[in-house]
Amino acid sequence: MGVRAEAGALAYATRRGRRPLQWPVGQDDSIIHRLPRDPRERASIFAETQAIIVNPDEVALVIEDGRASGDLQPGSYMFEKTRVTGSLDVIWMKTGQRQLKWGLGNVCTRDGIEVSANGVAHLRLGDPLIFNRELLQGAARLSEVDLQRLLMPRFQAVLRSVIATCPTAELHAQRELFDARVSQALGDTLGDIGLLLLDLEVVEINLPQEFKTAMARGALSRLGGEAEIYEAQTRARVAQLDAQADHAGGFVRAELMAHMHARGIDPAQVSVLDSLRSMAEVPQLPFSGGAARAALVGQLAQTVLSQPPPPPTIEPSPSTSEALPPGPEDPRAIEAQIDKLVERLANGEISEALFERLSQRLERKLAR
Repeated sequence: MGVRAEAGALAYATRRGRRPLQWPVGQDDSIIHRLPRDPRERASIFAETQAIIVNPDEVALVIEDGRASGDLQPGSYMFEKTRVTGSLDVIWMKTGQRQLKWGLGNVCTRDGIEVSANGVAHLRLGDPLIFNRELLQGAARLSEVDLQRLLMPRFQAVLRSVIATCPTAELHAQRELFDARVSQALGDTLGDIGLLLLDLEVVEINLPQEFKTAMARGALSRLGGEAEIYEAQTRARVAQLDAQADHAGGFVRAELMAHMHARGIDPAQVSVLDSLRSMAEVPQLPFSGGAARAALVGQLAQTVLSQPPPPPTIEPSPSTSEALPPGPEDPRAIEAQIDKLVERLANGEISEALFERLSQRLERKLAR
């Protein structure tokens, strides 16, 4: 009895325009809500004023006497109408973001290869007036399933037109460019029916296995060519470094031999003596027996000792010292050698470490 009395009181308040009209609580299975046509629920034709409430997640479209007077943002509004002859129609619409899935199959690219694709679109209400005129067209409710069913042909038409202008390689390797082109075209199409595209996600583009195999083979071939080029560059660099090392080693040997000649030492004898010392230190010789080793060492020593000694250094007499060129130990010759080392260091023929070692040696001679 009490429930019927409360329902009757609410219906009376609604018919008299005393009760504000708003989206009923609990009716969330639709993204729109239209003012009921039931005379017990709608505003009475004898009411001169009518209050309307729009909640924060809604926008309301008011159609007064057949003319849309614009959309209402969240808030409370009071409308006045002509008694008996006036009519008032209100449509509430949800403004939150919606997620719709899309899919497309058996569409040919520009080079004639069939592909399929699927993804997700995120959109929301853009223009309530256009949405009501182009999509609702008098509908009392519209669920997300109904919206997806209405939008799917538009999605597929846009995707077919865009994919038909794209080469397959672009779909495979330049997904960002394809996504941008589809988003631009689809955003214009949805704008024509009052919707706003927030984001388009292409989840997957299915390409034929033969195309994937060919693309993988081409990628491996390119990587192999790049590896061969890198290997050739590395070999050339190693050869260059070896040549620089050989050049530096030859210069060091030449400097050492010149220094030994300046000291009156025969480089050949020094080399033989080094060989004898090495043979004496290493027991694994290509011959066996202590007697054979001793005979060989003695023979080599005899060969070295039988060579004539280097000619003695003739001291220049006081009368001829001014006319003769400077000797190896002459300060002018040492300074000339230092200048030559500086020139070779500047030309990159010797390293800094070798320059420091040789220049210090020459400076010690100059300081004697």
